[in-house]
Amino acid sequence: MEKSQNGSKRRFKALDVIIAVVFLGILFAFMFLNIITPPNDISSSERRKLAQFPNLTMDSLLNTEFMDEFEDYVLDQFVARDELRSLKSFVLFNLFNQKDNHNIYIVDGVVSRFETMREESFLSAVRKFEKLKDDYLSGTNVYFSLVPDKNYYLAEQNGYPAFDYEFIRDTVAGLDGITHIDLFDSLSIEDYYRTDLHWDQSRLEPVVKALGSEMGFSVDWSQLTANSLSPFYGAFYGQSALNLRPDSITYMTSAAIDSAQVLRLDEKTLEFVSANMYNTNAINGIDAYDLFLEGAVPLITISNPDAARNRELIVFRDSFGSSLAPLLTSAYSKITLIDLRYFASPLLDEYVDFTPDSDVLFLYSPQILNKSDTLLVV
Repeated sequence: MEKSQNGSKRRFKALDVIIAVVFLGILFAFMFLNIITPPNDISSSERRKLAQFPNLTMDSLLNTEFMDEFEDYVLDQFVARDELRSLKSFVLFNLFNQKDNHNIYIVDGVVSRFETMREESFLSAVRKFEKLKDDYLSGTNVYFSLVPDKNYYLAEQNGYPAFDYEFIRDTVAGLDGITHIDLFDSLSIEDYYRTDLHWDQSRLEPVVKALGSEMGFSVDWSQLTANSLSPFYGAFYGQSALNLRPDSITYMTSAAIDSAQVLRLDEKTLEFVSANMYNTNAINGIDAYDLFLEGAVPLITISNPDAARNRELIVFRDSFGSSLAPLLTSAYSKITLIDLRYFASPLLDEYVDFTPDSDVLFLYSPQILNKSDTLLVV
């Protein structure tokens, strides 16, 4: 009996040793792989820059700056990080039935992201827009349209936090001397990409009609042709870290769009250079939505001398304007798009002509107004 017990103890000890060796082997394998694997500059799934190995100085060691940055580096550069993120999200959503993961949630295959509303930020944005109107837009026809985000159609109805859209709409509708064009009833959740925050350009006919009825233009939708690229992995695809069905991204072409001249302001030389209405190579890049007008550009112009009217449209906008503007090419001889996140208002006089025969449109989503400190209006 005693021999049997001693034999069992030896087997258990041997098993403990084997488990310890396997565990240490896996641990050292991961350490070795992390050492020999070159660090990545960006995360294509999260669309952000990854932390790099910090500079080691005596000051950074003494004030813990080095250790803080080193911790960020290890977390960002860990081997199989994307696979572990996917595993975590799968477990949270499917096994624990968690409703969201870092504010990302899914309803009937549609992905969105909620955030905390900052009421003062919306009020600050309104003050900035009114300052722009007073400083630059005297004599022009000025309009404001709020682009409803996906959460307007998804969040509150499914138990997720939502902005106070009544407050937001009332706030922008109260802009002094600016005509408000409401787009909320012109859209539905089906008009947005499932894996991205943006609207689908091919479904914007009601939006174009709503704008045109107030601003005095029309666009013949029958002259437009839809072109699709796939797969399109939207911003929320990578942020969700789930194996979701990708979208297709659609862009509209016409004779007016194809013949228009597009110029963008080069950020380094501050000179205008040729640009693309649609950059189809973007489908293979970090953000396929950069297909439209080359993505985040401070200032870009679209010229069409054969437009129905010899009139200019100036759009203060965020990324939603990139896919809307090409659709208006047949209605305006020139369209100027300004992204105030990258173009400071004191430069307006130098690069933009505000004339009495111009229309001015402010086109923004609630997410940007919720971060109005990013708008460079001084």
